[in-house]
Amino acid sequence: MIVVSVEKGRSDARNLLRKIFITCAAGAGTYGVTTFFQKDDMLALMLSAFVGGVTFVVQFLREVEARQGSVDHNLTTFAQHQRDLRNQIETSVKSQLERFNQANSVLAQLDSGPLGRQPILELAQYAAEVDYAALPLVHRLAGSEISKLSGFLKDLGRGREVTASDDGWGWTFMLTINVQQSVDATSYIARGGEEVGSLWDDDGWTSEHAQRYLDLQAQAIKRGVAIRRIFVLETLSLAQHPELRRICEEQSGKGIDVRVIDAGAATAIASRHAPLVIFDHAISLELMPSRFPVAKPGYVKTALVLNPFQVHERFEMFERLWIGSAKISL
Repeated sequence: MIVVSVEKGRSDARNLLRKIFITCAAGAGTYGVTTFFQKDDMLALMLSAFVGGVTFVVQFLREVEARQGSVDHNLTTFAQHQRDLRNQIETSVKSQLERFNQANSVLAQLDSGPLGRQPILELAQYAAEVDYAALPLVHRLAGSEISKLSGFLKDLGRGREVTASDDGWGWTFMLTINVQQSVDATSYIARGGEEVGSLWDDDGWTSEHAQRYLDLQAQAIKRGVAIRRIFVLETLSLAQHPELRRICEEQSGKGIDVRVIDAGAATAIASRHAPLVIFDHAISLELMPSRFPVAKPGYVKTALVLNPFQVHERFEMFERLWIGSAKISL
């Protein structure tokens, strides 16, 4: 700051000296010319003073003009900067207002919807709390899961079929926890491979997941939920298999209404009878088994069917299978 002031002072002093020098030179030249031609000292002095004054005024006016041009340029630049700044502020305010209105609109929809705003606000809060210092892989994983959830909610809200390349236990658990009226399900049972007397069930009723599923169903029954299950048997002779009888006895003991039907009879009744679970006549959880034709128990794909017409169609199919099925005497 001090250096700038000193430099400006020096520049002003040099400019003043230049003006004085030019003025004196003009006056002295006028005096010399007048004296040479007129030989009149008084006239020479008057003309030299006049010419010197005019020269000084002209220099001053040129400097004023230059400064005026600089001021005009600076004012023009400042005005343009102000307009740009105003436009930026207006754009920013407009953008913020649009975001605010959009957020308010979404929150209003959440408040009037069945989910409420709290779960979504918690999701947004936890997403915002993802550590910037975390590894890029963590960020990509979080982004992928959020995108996956977003797509899931989009398809769910629009009544589209939602699929997952897994056994679907997560969806099964959550739907069983929240079901209010009924659960109607089919399950496939087949003979084992090379081991004599072995039994394959695609639901894996001896697995840890299946046991949790049964516990959740037992809790649902206590809430007044009616649960029916049809075991579709590869051959009807499996109805006497000790392992199948044990499975049926366990489930019947929990309050589940259990029946069996031969796969051939099931095909005659309903040509399309893939394993499924229908919750409250509203959602059909459909399972693609790997047992048929692949010789390995379990599921490779799960789909949530939400279209009311399709769900009703599957429920009617289940009713036909239920009528054609039979109880096992335990």
